[in-house]
Amino acid sequence: MSVTKERVTARIQSIVRDSGITEGICYLYVPHTNNIPINESADPDVITDIASELNKIVPFQDNYRHSEGNSAAHIKASVIGPSEMIPIENGRLTREHGRGCSSVNLMVPNVGG
Repeated sequence: MSVTKERVTARIQSIVRDSGITEGICYLYVPHTNNIPINESADPDVITDIASELNKIVPFQDNYRHSEGNSAAHIKASVIGPSEMIPIENGRLTREHGRGCSSVNLMVPNVGG
């Protein structure tokens, strides 16, 4: 599982700000085998650790039947889920201190592990 160290929270916040929406829900949907989990963002090793543990639980090679060779990515995407919802208050994403969004590519084997 590949972890993009680039934090995407600032880009999402910019989109929310530019939209003019002041109150509501920011719904993030990332289809197929990429995800944007919300977790600790002050330490980028947290996402690397998550990737490492998911690689242990769902190895890239394991006699999967899916012919495209990316079954592990589909399973990991199902575990993490394709979406996140973040409340918007006063035109800003509301999130717990130190938490942010990270871009995760589930198609690449053995990164972080």
